[in-house]
Amino acid sequence: MWPLTISSSALSVSTAYYSVVLGLPLTVLALSLTAGRIVDMFTDASVSYLSDNIVTRFGRRRPWIIVGTLLFIPTLWITLVPGPGFSTTTYAIGLFLYFTALTAGTIPFQAQSSELSTNYADRTRINVWLNGVNAAAVLSSYVIPFLLIDKRTYGWRLGLGNWLSPIHWRPIGWLSDLLRTAPAVGVESYGPQMLVVVVLVTITAPICILIYGLNIPDGTSKYKVEKSPLLSAIRNPIFLRFCIGYLLLMTGYFGRFGLMAFILVYLFQSADILLPMFIIMFVTAFLAVPIWSYMFNLWERRTVIAIAAMMEAVALLVLIVCPKGPGHDWVILVSAVLMGFPGQTLMQTPYLIAGECAEYCKLKNGYDARALHISAISLIMKFGNVAAGIQVSAAGLLGFKPENGFSDSSQWILESLGLWVPIVLVVSGGLLILTHPLTRRRQNTIQRALARGLQRQSVFLGSPPVIAD
Repeated sequence: MWPLTISSSALSVSTAYYSVVLGLPLTVLALSLTAGRIVDMFTDASVSYLSDNIVTRFGRRRPWIIVGTLLFIPTLWITLVPGPGFSTTTYAIGLFLYFTALTAGTIPFQAQSSELSTNYADRTRINVWLNGVNAAAVLSSYVIPFLLIDKRTYGWRLGLGNWLSPIHWRPIGWLSDLLRTAPAVGVESYGPQMLVVVVLVTITAPICILIYGLNIPDGTSKYKVEKSPLLSAIRNPIFLRFCIGYLLLMTGYFGRFGLMAFILVYLFQSADILLPMFIIMFVTAFLAVPIWSYMFNLWERRTVIAIAAMMEAVALLVLIVCPKGPGHDWVILVSAVLMGFPGQTLMQTPYLIAGECAEYCKLKNGYDARALHISAISLIMKFGNVAAGIQVSAAGLLGFKPENGFSDSSQWILESLGLWVPIVLVVSGGLLILTHPLTRRRQNTIQRALARGLQRQSVFLGSPPVIAD
């Protein structure tokens, strides 16, 4: 998951870079992003259905994860490294390929992570570890560009580049030239940031695939698969209830990211604070992992998600009520700490809940539709990204045009669509999730019932039951 996760930082600044620096229409870019997410929703359903119902000798999940991750590399070069003749059409095609490869690697991985154990506590620990690894991955996608391209680190880079320059080896020469290149400032720095992330994915993806293939078991090759209906996740009542709350939460969560770059540039007049802001967010996320581990042991998962949602709302409220403009970067950094503290809890834990809701479905109906439930969570996240694209488009339609400068009406548009609307949605979703009925006690009851069912099945099939732990 590491190479698939770190690309999000580059994609989040691509619309701002292409509109301000390359002069491409912001509305068209946002619509391309929205269309890519919509097409990706169909890809999600297809990949999850096939992953649930096709068993190979390598397992149900492993082939998708490996192929999807490898195909992800060229899609990044198409989408995030603009060459001669780059246009909105190129961006749209690249986004379609990008999301397809991302889905092929992500959905089976999330499904497999909840299949590694049937024990509630063990699953919680696996989930917390995934939170930490994802936070570290995203953190690296901001820290490494900060060290290599930011103007605040140019002094030591120049010295290191001069020290490496006498070495006559092409890779070292390329690195020396990169270190000595004068840093771009403002929105123009987003271009080099995207390039560094793409190179980072290109290097780490093969390594991560090798580690995964050698260390993570995929015991689903032994499964006797009962074909699951395509709409099985939607027909699961307790999962549908969770999805409604999560849909509200993610619409607000991703909505804040859609206009965040513009909020920093125009409300706080501090485009260069974007990288430090995200670094602080994900440093906080990584350091908060032990705290969330304790909270998961203390409370129900639904309660922990609701707490994380409230913290996100408070972080956005800080950007509204505190002073804005030059000299108030501290406001952004305080908000970044509050945004980062929930870590990957809002992004990772719902996959675990989806897998457990799938087990309830298996107990009631007899078929394993885990990846279909996982894909529903992914679809909700992508709808949140679609909503973010719609918010950017709405900002343009209401009169926010970066190429025409900034006005009082622009401030109202950014605050309303980029801050107030996400706050309302995040709080509403968190409160609804708090009522989700699948508790720890009920989940343990489901596991015991499923274990008894596997034991009975083994008698008829003449083989030992497949129980993860």
